[in-house]
Amino acid sequence: MKVLIVNTFYYPHEVGGAEKSVRILAEELVKKGCDVTILALSDDGVKNIEYINDVKIQRVPIMNLYVPGLQDGGGSGITGKLKKLFWHFFDYYNVVSYFYLSKLINEDFDIVHTNNVSGFSVAVWNVARKKIFL
Repeated sequence: MKVLIVNTFYYPHEVGGAEKSVRILAEELVKKGCDVTILALSDDGVKNIEYINDVKIQRVPIMNLYVPGLQDGGGSGITGKLKKLFWHFFDYYNVVSYFYLSKLINEDFDIVHTNNVSGFSVAVWNVARKKIFL
């Protein structure tokens, strides 16, 4: 079974419990014989693929103003607050993310599990939905 798990970050960038639970889930699914791919944001803005504990991790650059949790977004002044406001506006439904992910998610996954979609926006749900026939 081919499983895609989408989360903002993945090991070793464990910001909190979401990243830890995704790592545990992915590694357990691999032990059960599943082919697991993680789609996560890159902290350096570079697209890359790596394998950790037999889990394929595909890191992609963020399609927004900054990486949440890893960059402060411009500080606490008015510029930073405006940047944060626009970040949330773009993240609500990121059209650029939709088209980028449509090209990126070209494999046939049996399951698409979304956990934390900040930085990808809910556009990832539409991309997954158009590839799954019920």
